[in-house]
Amino acid sequence: MKKGSKHSDETKKKIGLSSSKRRHTEETKAKQRASHIGKKYKPMSAQGKENIRLSHLGFVPSESQKKKQSEVMKAKKIKRSEKIKQHLREIHLGKLNHQWKGGVTTENRSIRESSAFREWREAVFLRDNWTCQKTKIKGGILHPHHIRNFASYPKLRLEVSNGITLSEKSHRAFHKKYGVKNTTIKQLNEFLKTN
Repeated sequence: MKKGSKHSDETKKKIGLSSSKRRHTEETKAKQRASHIGKKYKPMSAQGKENIRLSHLGFVPSESQKKKQSEVMKAKKIKRSEKIKQHLREIHLGKLNHQWKGGVTTENRSIRESSAFREWREAVFLRDNWTCQKTKIKGGILHPHHIRNFASYPKLRLEVSNGITLSEKSHRAFHKKYGVKNTTIKQLNEFLKTN
């Protein structure tokens, strides 16, 4: 092929198809491995690393790509140790995550999505025997409600004594009636007593 000329789309397809059917023999693979042993490769430049990082920013795999990756992982039956899982988690947290947008997560959201909040929630549900304190119905979709409101009492946000179990419907009804900020114990007691 002459320098500067380009393959047609049809030719590219033919090359791709012929390449996809080509498989190296075990002998060839062994030779390739042996040729790489002991070689010292030039470390990637800072600019090269930055180019790769920029090319991955904002990349979101399609549903078909996710499914394909999932199938490949299942087929390989990769079992990761807890140490590896923890390492992978740490290298993708905060600024290291490809979706990092400069710490725009609100304080409210970061608290409500924390493991401490989940533990508080479970402790409130357990104490109330997984029962809505308004309807006295056990189970269903439950919400932990802050007795002294979340916004005004930051030190009491994760105190089990400051939580009460309500069904999703009751919780919505409470906030619809009294609002979401500056709610009081008096309002909660009044709400629990009404039918």
